[in-house]
Amino acid sequence: MRGSPYDQNSLDAHTGSVSEFRRRELAAFLRSRRQRIDPSDRGFDPGKRRAPGLRREEVASLAAVSTSWYVRLEQALDVNPSVQVLSSIARALSLDDAELEYLLRLGGHAPTSDPIDRDDPELQALIDGFLPNPVSVITPSFDYVAWNRAAAWIVPGFLGCGEGNHNLLRFLFCARLEPGLVRDLDGPEALVGQLRANVARHPGNTAIRSVAEELSDTSDEFARIWRRHDIAPTTLPPDVPIGHPDAGVLTFRPTTLRPELQPQLTVVVFLPKDAPTAAALAVHNAPA
Repeated sequence: MRGSPYDQNSLDAHTGSVSEFRRRELAAFLRSRRQRIDPSDRGFDPGKRRAPGLRREEVASLAAVSTSWYVRLEQALDVNPSVQVLSSIARALSLDDAELEYLLRLGGHAPTSDPIDRDDPELQALIDGFLPNPVSVITPSFDYVAWNRAAAWIVPGFLGCGEGNHNLLRFLFCARLEPGLVRDLDGPEALVGQLRANVARHPGNTAIRSVAEELSDTSDEFARIWRRHDIAPTTLPPDVPIGHPDAGVLTFRPTTLRPELQPQLTVVVFLPKDAPTAAALAVHNAPA
């Protein structure tokens, strides 16, 4: 029988460090959200406060939980909040759907992560079959594990540029772009929000934590966005423009697929938005 999407799943199989990391993320997220709320919007006297936003006891009152229990939650202590209690806290903090899912997953109501098969010939054959359209396969940490030659062509110097780890966030925040390439100024913020959401969706995935910690040290821009604790839905923008050094501006309509046997992977398909983009793809990436 199929259960609720938030059935309790034991996290005891994971290492203690994963559990501690999840609790710290939950505590930091709650603090970031209550500090954004104007006390007067909840019927409290704003008065003189040492910190912005709601006090802990005010959140506890709105959520109908004890102050001491809520304080333990924000102190990242070992408590086991239920779906009902977390949902009540979410209402008190006016969380949206993406933030609620993030909160629930950080609270322990999440599936475990399955191992990723990085060498799947059937998956590679599938994405090659989409030529001349660019198709790539990414992990929850935004590592590219497979792509076709059209995907490598639209962003020169990223995919297919040698051995090693091809990570979208490292590319956006740390790499020097090839002349003529155009960076989407709004895209990185949404991707960081998706990475933070993936922390909760895949609590045993250490690659997500490694990328976040590395970029927090190497990129001031990433660190600034990461500290905001914003959660972004996994939906893609309707249009993605990419400035190509030879073909000019290419515009795509992205869509995603999820392999049934590897649901932690995402297949990203870029379909041409206009005739010039379709023509450029046909010239440079025709099937063999």
